[in-house]
Amino acid sequence: MSIFLSTEASNHSTQTHISDEPSLVLDSVSCERGERLLVECLSMSLAAGQGVRIEGPNGSGKTTLLRVLAGLSQQYSGAVRWCGEDIRQARAVLAADTLYIGHLAGVKALLTPLENLAWWVSLHIPSLDPLSKESLLNALTQVGLQR
Repeated sequence: MSIFLSTEASNHSTQTHISDEPSLVLDSVSCERGERLLVECLSMSLAAGQGVRIEGPNGSGKTTLLRVLAGLSQQYSGAVRWCGEDIRQARAVLAADTLYIGHLAGVKALLTPLENLAWWVSLHIPSLDPLSKESLLNALTQVGLQR
């Protein structure tokens, strides 16, 4: 089994300059689950504005690779660098700049959209001044989730 990776630049036009320097660099990254090699010697780089599509059958290592890139798993060989820094030594930098949402997004069905958003903000942006209920409702209204 294998994973198919395809990089593509965003078609979004912007007024600000986006650096051509790679933000994410993988250098000979390999990872296993159990005794099975899932990703072998993957090397690539992505600059700001680029994306990557990861395809493969169930069990081929897509989630394992994403968990490595998000700094949630250190069970890999090779190097992963974010903005020039190895993510094993710069976890705080990676965590401040990125967000990983797996296949289970953590939305609680028993909570209202407002309660879910307030919980998420308090968990993931603790340094942010507490947002007013009005600000959160405004954000939810903008995406059609005000109910």
